[in-house]
Amino acid sequence: MRTIKLRVFHNGKVFGYEELRADGWYSMCPDLNPDKGERWDRIVMTGDGFTRVQSTGLRDKNRKEIYEGDIVASGKKLYTIAWQKEEARFWLAPTGNNTGSWKFMDELSHMEIIGNIYQ
Repeated sequence: MRTIKLRVFHNGKVFGYEELRADGWYSMCPDLNPDKGERWDRIVMTGDGFTRVQSTGLRDKNRKEIYEGDIVASGKKLYTIAWQKEEARFWLAPTGNNTGSWKFMDELSHMEIIGNIYQ
């Protein structure tokens, strides 16, 4: 079974991560852990101001995990990782002054994450 992994923002800041495992949801909030380590608990973050984005399961050229809403650079062109509901897949959507076309996710290995749309 593929692990479903989410990055959780709270009021524009990365707050933590959630994973759906075989036995239920787990969360990890580095700022709330006394040792700042990766301690996963069986809780789910709730309340106002939370935004969840899903991991694509892919990594950029620096091996950094890529999530929905991340902005990636390919040379001078920028793309946003977007979910395309009609096709049920992630795509690279042209962003900023990039007037190019949508791209497939298999082109990510040479791109670099430079930010996200939530911060």
